[in-house]
Amino acid sequence: MKSSLTHTLTLLVALFLIFGRTMAQEKGREIRGNTLDAKDLSPLPGVNLILKGTTVGTVSDDEGKFTLPIPNGEAILLVSYIGYQSREILLGENQTTLNILLESLDLNLQEVTVVSTGFQELPLSRSTGSFVGLNQDLVDRRVSTNLIDRLEDLTPGLIFNRDISGRESGESISIRGTATLISSAEPLIVVDNLAYDGPLSSINPNDVASITVLKDAAAASIWGARAGNGVIVITTKKGSFNKPIQVNFTSNLTTFQRADPFYDPKMSINSLIDKQSELYENGAFGSLIRNRRNPVIPPLAETLYAFEQGQISAQERDAALEQFRNADIRKDIDQYLTRPASQQQHALNVSGGGTNHNYQVSIGYDKNLSSEIASDFSRLTLSTQQSWKLAKDKFRIQTGAYWVQSDSYNGMPQVAGLFPYERLLDGEGNPQEVYRDYSIRFKNSVKDILPLSWAYVPMEEIGKSSTVNRSQDLRLFATANYQLTKGLEWSTNYQYWTNRNQNTTHNSPDSYAARHLINSFAQPVGNGELELPIPLGGTLDQRISDSYSHTLRTQVNYQKNWTNHRLNVFGGGELKDFQSELYGNTSYGYIAENGSSLPVDYLTRFVNQGSSLSQKYSIYRGIRRKGQPFCVRFCQPGVFL
Repeated sequence: MKSSLTHTLTLLVALFLIFGRTMAQEKGREIRGNTLDAKDLSPLPGVNLILKGTTVGTVSDDEGKFTLPIPNGEAILLVSYIGYQSREILLGENQTTLNILLESLDLNLQEVTVVSTGFQELPLSRSTGSFVGLNQDLVDRRVSTNLIDRLEDLTPGLIFNRDISGRESGESISIRGTATLISSAEPLIVVDNLAYDGPLSSINPNDVASITVLKDAAAASIWGARAGNGVIVITTKKGSFNKPIQVNFTSNLTTFQRADPFYDPKMSINSLIDKQSELYENGAFGSLIRNRRNPVIPPLAETLYAFEQGQISAQERDAALEQFRNADIRKDIDQYLTRPASQQQHALNVSGGGTNHNYQVSIGYDKNLSSEIASDFSRLTLSTQQSWKLAKDKFRIQTGAYWVQSDSYNGMPQVAGLFPYERLLDGEGNPQEVYRDYSIRFKNSVKDILPLSWAYVPMEEIGKSSTVNRSQDLRLFATANYQLTKGLEWSTNYQYWTNRNQNTTHNSPDSYAARHLINSFAQPVGNGELELPIPLGGTLDQRISDSYSHTLRTQVNYQKNWTNHRLNVFGGGELKDFQSELYGNTSYGYIAENGSSLPVDYLTRFVNQGSSLSQKYSIYRGIRRKGQPFCVRFCQPGVFL
């Protein structure tokens, strides 16, 4: 009995010792510490701390302090904080205190904290007004050869004025809506602290370091009346001091799927044929058919009218209507006049610098092929910037140059406004004539009278009427900064800008545009003869604009910081001279092979014969009809209407 009691007591003592040790292990210990910024040792509130493999964790308080219970022995602490690098810290077996230093993280798409007004750079947190800052990573996030496209979807309040087809409509962009009724609604563009007078599309996105959009009156008031539509401040890339040479090359090819012409729902061709047939039976086209100006009417109405006049048989009418039902102009345009669009972009940037000098040189080439088979755009850009530090870093000089040449070509035929059931090619692949300018009855009636054919065949017009636009843009600038005393700095900025834009439209002798012009002004002189005020041959229309500006600005900046306050003041003045010239000429009877043209009479009033031409010839043939020739607009001396 005694032995059994002894064994029982021994077992209870052993269990108590084991349970007590287990409880002590589960209770563990507490670790206390601080979360600090590794750069300036400032406390970081709201840091997440959690034991790896468990759900035990805590968050640092407003002073960056924390207390966390942990088990005895070694443990791993996971530390994370937005904007800082995460850490894994091994805790010692007996460790009870810990100071955690976190390194800030350079986020690729972090919020811009400094904005530029074009006069000074300000912390976003200390700025009044509505600013939107985009750093280089945000600008480069979207691939596009056009800087305007890269701003889309990144800047609230920036409106892109495009129609449903994606083309620009009027002013290309506006900030927070239209701010003027009679003046330009474009925002003010500032490049490297001075107003830029050229088009925004001339700036290569690969040369941009940052963009600030000043949207409201408080933000843009610094620029005065010119900022009424908002301000876009662009800072281009520069070299860096004490950095070895860096070479960056960017190349990309972007292709776009061919647009679906049947995406927008429209009435079917059969329904359209039935409706126009019903309208014709109810006399809806009668006034157009009898109109002395012979406007274009639908081919179906022309076919039914020809049958009524006995010019075609019932079988020919039915065959024509069946062809209309099987045709769709959208199919032909999609097959013969469009292609998948593409954009090529190539950019080379070289930069670097020593102790007192830095440099940056870049070259870019872009090539865009439009979705239209005879339309393209190319751009070549060259830029360089140099900076020097003198007088023990008190005096800084920066110079730079930016040159752009862009070329666009458009040789597409006009197919807008064609009737839905017209065809570009027939069943055998032959180009088809379509209706344009005047009714087909009128054109057939004067076919033997006019010197040239008045038929418009779009597939034969590709490249015959072409428009070439070439723009050359040059910007030279220099900046000098001198630190007068601590916090007081003097700066001077100078910019010279020049732009030459040449727009040339060439209509070859066999183009519809040239033939239409010659036929329209053919003047009957009696006995069935014609006088041609517009000589036979092509036409060449040239419009050239030359612009240049000088801008000089001097200002003084003063800045002083206290513990809880900051003073930033500047003052200065700006001078600007802007001049522009526009001139052009039109050559008639133009032969591109030798560049020759023929003179025209600019003093005599000529009548645009148009639909009255056949009536006037009928008078000379002894068939008198009512009516006289008319001008489509008021006839001015020396002006062809």
